[in-house]
Amino acid sequence: MKTHHFVASLLALTIAPATLHAAPRKSIQPSHDPNTWVTRGEPEWAESFGGIRVFTDPSLDAQMGFTIPTEVQEVLVTGGQQVAKGDLLVRARDGEAVAAEMIQRLRAESELPIESAKIDLTVLDLEFQRKDAAFREGGASPLERDQAKARRDRAQVNLEIAKMQFAEQKLLLMRARGELDRFRLHAPFDGLIESVSVDPGQAVTQSQPVLRIVNIDRLKSRVPTPTRQVMQSALKPGDPAWLVMDLAGDPRVLLGHVTAVSPVADFPTQTTNVWIEIDNPDHHPAGLTAWVRFTRPTGEWAERIVSSNPIAPVPEAPVSPVVGAAKTADANR
Repeated sequence: MKTHHFVASLLALTIAPATLHAAPRKSIQPSHDPNTWVTRGEPEWAESFGGIRVFTDPSLDAQMGFTIPTEVQEVLVTGGQQVAKGDLLVRARDGEAVAAEMIQRLRAESELPIESAKIDLTVLDLEFQRKDAAFREGGASPLERDQAKARRDRAQVNLEIAKMQFAEQKLLLMRARGELDRFRLHAPFDGLIESVSVDPGQAVTQSQPVLRIVNIDRLKSRVPTPTRQVMQSALKPGDPAWLVMDLAGDPRVLLGHVTAVSPVADFPTQTTNVWIEIDNPDHHPAGLTAWVRFTRPTGEWAERIVSSNPIAPVPEAPVSPVVGAAKTADANR
């Protein structure tokens, strides 16, 4: 009897954790009291809107780092700061690279070697002219004349070499500036600094994340759409898409457009990735939950559509002269 009780207790302990793990997980949402949290599922309006549940991404997103092991010397930005394309964000210890760039810039901007070669050519050309005149009058031998001509021709070649080396110095300056740029991180586009992961004096390895910059003027989403819907609707770039984000207050329908449709469907899920973009004039943060549909909402949802970029109506197809003449003839009958 005791054995049966022991087996029953053991089975109860084994089944109980599995039952707990099988319970669906709900999202955490704030209640009316800001000091307490309650569990709540999706918004009540999500089911009536329909669509596919996704999350939003920044339109541009760059995780930046140095391409060489180095030491951070100066951090010029902080998280949340607005920056413009080309702004200097972080600078590594670049003293040697700066000196090398300055030396090379002096060489690339100096035309003294060319001027020196021009002077040599002028002097040797005058010498050749005197030797040639003397040769014509019998005052110089053919050897002396030929030697003067050779010295003049060599000076001409030296001038061309000086010009070529001047062009090479400019190319070497470009390389020196490229080497200097490896010690500096500049903003690749207008945007916001999402986070900075280093401090001055910190040693970093090659490709170690230093900062993240994003642009949320527009938001994008990858929508795993049923392949059958993609094919039936013939979705293509430029087609409209309607999106609702999980924001405080009454939901609003934002009008966006398709930017790309994957040429490959996912067999296990029978879906095809469709990418969309929407304007984000209110700068809502990226990463929010959203619902996307590719058919125009109706009823109350149609009244909630807002867009700073309304889609222009599709123009009617022009009638060809042949078709137009045929229609006129039919009408006259």
